Amino acid sequence: MRANRVIKFLLAGSLLIGGVTAPLPTISSQQADTVQAASKKIVIQSNKSVKKAIKKYAKDVKVKSVQGSFIGQDDTVQITLKGKENLTDKMTVKGMYIDISNVWKALRKTDLSHMSNIGVSVKYPLQDQAGNSTSSYVIKSDISPDKINAINPDNFLFKNVPTYADNWWQHSALPAID
Repeated sequence: MRANRVIKFLLAGSLLIGGVTAPLPTISSQQADTVQAASKKIVIQSNKSVKKAIKKYAKDVKVKSVQGSFIGQDDTVQITLKGKENLTDKMTVKGMYIDISNVWKALRKTDLSHMSNIGVSVKYPLQDQAGNSTSSYVIKSDISPDKINAINPDNFLFKNVPTYADNWWQHSALPAID
């Protein structure tokens, strides 16, 4: 009987003490996801890591080649995509814009802290007057890592790709997108 009183006393005392102490700080699940994602970012340090990031985060984009200079500071990379044909010429160009924006969004999820420039270009078969077809550059763009990190992936419009890029060139054979 006396043992039960001692246990009840200890239990009541521990409840009082526990109620007086401040609760432990909590973080939301979104904050936890952000912390976890930050620790798992792919570090862009080689051509292979660039391809890995695009394959992981932009699955539908067809990468033709990746050429980079990775020395640990002021790194640059040039990504060449393979343009895909669509129903109309304008839809084909829209697809190229979408691919470029998807690459930017994919790279946004990586560690770009040591990068100084990212170039994304598109190659697409063009036919000359003689009927010969060759894969040529039809779009060339350059963008800074700061601009990539500023992209809101939920609201960024692919139509803004040409004006958002730091440098933009589009072959005259491609139609303008309104």
